[in-house]
Amino acid sequence: MSYAWMMNGIISKIQKLNPDWDLINCEVGNGALDTFFMSIEQQTDELAKCINSDPRTYDGFIGVGYSNGAFLMRNYLQKYNHVKAPMLRYVSSWFLLWC
Repeated sequence: MSYAWMMNGIISKIQKLNPDWDLINCEVGNGALDTFFMSIEQQTDELAKCINSDPRTYDGFIGVGYSNGAFLMRNYLQKYNHVKAPMLRYVSSWFLLWC
């Protein structure tokens, strides 16, 4: 089972506030079990492939992560930020889900 849908509330809120922004939701792994059984390095590599394969991110993007996604975004920032698509801002909070 995938948990990418948990970001839909945050995505909707961001789109309402910033209708001209492009948003992408990267699914990492193959459902919730991969959160536990894929290494963080593998998950971060998949996240980087998703981000770096989208030409809209080439000039920079704002990374938003919830739960494990926040940890992966932070790892992306450390490992890949200087390689291709630069993260201009990093937003992470459990509270975002309920705004």
